Amino acid sequence: MIVIDNNTEVFDWVNSLNSDSLSCVRLDVVTFEIASGLESEFILVHSEVLSDMSAVVQSKLEACAGVVVYLNNLTDNIPHLKNILGVVSPSIASDTTSSTLVNIENRIKAENVLKSQLISINHELNDIMGGVNSELLRVKHTYERMIPKRLEEFKGMKIYSKYAAGEKSGGEFFDLFSRDNKVFILMSHANSYLASSSILQYFGELKRGKTLSPSVQKKFLSNVSDDVANLAKSQEKEIDLKILTMIVDLSTLKVSTVSLGRFRFITSGEF
Repeated sequence: MIVIDNNTEVFDWVNSLNSDSLSCVRLDVVTFEIASGLESEFILVHSEVLSDMSAVVQSKLEACAGVVVYLNNLTDNIPHLKNILGVVSPSIASDTTSSTLVNIENRIKAENVLKSQLISINHELNDIMGGVNSELLRVKHTYERMIPKRLEEFKGMKIYSKYAAGEKSGGEFFDLFSRDNKVFILMSHANSYLASSSILQYFGELKRGKTLSPSVQKKFLSNVSDDVANLAKSQEKEIDLKILTMIVDLSTLKVSTVSLGRFRFITSGEF
């Protein structure tokens, strides 16, 4: 706890409480104004300091973890600060005051420990994700070398595809399957691994389904879009999602296409 007063009034008062659980350091206003690195500290400040504080002092106090105001009289006005946690006064019983200050200080210490742990976890996750991204890129290039081409033959139609490793984070996906003389084709891109996972999950459910129809196709796209929208909202960031779905009826060679995002078809003009 840091005590700020114009003399040693508040500092002496805290020491007079004779609480083994309380420890404090005193700063005068000038020292506090030029000091740095106090954002995680708990401040006990005399109301007289607040009544005559500069804009710089106010800004620095509001950047601290919390402020408790010392009042000579409980009827005194309390200047406005957005992070005031309470007031103390010599007119309040000393055991109540000690308990209040100790509880506030312990809470702020716990919050600081939690913040430190979260920062450490975030650094660890960044390191892990950096390693994962490097490993995924290596696997992509290995897969491209090992299985560069794919040929699927159906009645009256051949589908030829070539794997190309993406350079950005996220995932690109291409797959197809046939059922009831129809072929379902999926192409997708997402800049989020969780979004790609959602696409694969719904695609797996689609492959296990019994029918292929435009309504099933639209339902698939709707489910993926809803999942990705919720994911983007929870992560508070925009997710780039592009999906192309096609159902080719091998009996009539008619194609049903439902897509999200821009795709381009290129043809030689020969049918």
